[in-house]
Amino acid sequence: MAKEPKIYTPEEADQLIPALMELLPDLRKIRDQIFEERDKCDVEELTSYGALGQRATQIRESMNQHKTLIQNLEETFEKKLQLFDKFGCSLKSIEPGLVDFYTRRENELVYLCWKEGEEHIQFWHALTGGFSGRKPIS
Repeated sequence: MAKEPKIYTPEEADQLIPALMELLPDLRKIRDQIFEERDKCDVEELTSYGALGQRATQIRESMNQHKTLIQNLEETFEKKLQLFDKFGCSLKSIEPGLVDFYTRRENELVYLCWKEGEEHIQFWHALTGGFSGRKPIS
């Protein structure tokens, strides 16, 4: 049996906006660090071809350091993503930050929709409507 989603009022969803405004830049920063470390690892791998002896050992050690850091960053990223589940909302996009919250409108399950930069929840859309189907709450 599926778990009933948390149902938000616009005011309840508004209370999460400060946390979301901190969380989204953190996610982007970690994502960018992951990409940067993957690029460094790729460069190390390319420069390892033909390397011998001590140089080859140094490159392997450096690659292993990058891989360990990538793994740690990915774990941190995943933990931060899990906060959306804990909050009972859904991250639709990291850039720009788009977050949906379940709500009821005329007894129909729909989403409250928040876009990063908006000070409070102003829009809703059908579960299948997406961002382009946003309509003002009032």
